[in-house]
Amino acid sequence: MAENTENTLKTTQSAAEILHRRAMLLAQRAEESAAEETFFDAVLFQLAGETYALALEFLQDVLPLHEITPVPCTPAFVAGIINVRGQIVSVLNLKVLFNLADADDARPRNVLLLSNGEMRFGVAADYVFGVQRLPKSDLQPPPPTLEGFKGEYVAGVTSKMTIVLDAGKMLADTRLIVQETV
Repeated sequence: MAENTENTLKTTQSAAEILHRRAMLLAQRAEESAAEETFFDAVLFQLAGETYALALEFLQDVLPLHEITPVPCTPAFVAGIINVRGQIVSVLNLKVLFNLADADDARPRNVLLLSNGEMRFGVAADYVFGVQRLPKSDLQPPPPTLEGFKGEYVAGVTSKMTIVLDAGKMLADTRLIVQETV
């Protein structure tokens, strides 16, 4: 009988240890999830001397911009089209869309390919800095003085004056779809 009690005690202790380890793992995962929720990963790029950011969840690719084909009868904010692995993708010129004055009139070097599964287009960028993790708590609301498309697509501004764009809103905006016939 004493042997059964001893085995039951050992089983209870090992079960308690297993449960304690599981609880610690679950607590660690919850802490990691909470930490991830306070930050977001974004690609930082330059347009007309200003730093912009787009959430990585919508970024499909960053490509060098070698050649862009202009398309007649499109709005001025459509820079043209490019061939991406056999698919034709339109490229937007945010400098025109946001009415940005570019002192040195830099030629875009890169295209940020954005997609939400339904819509896909590229955004011309003067320079891509890379990916950075930005704290959500650092994001301030956009200034009320922003007008037009820029005011609609700015999600906020960081303390380092990085303008965070809402790529989801851009991809969902039907005004950016060109469906004109000549």
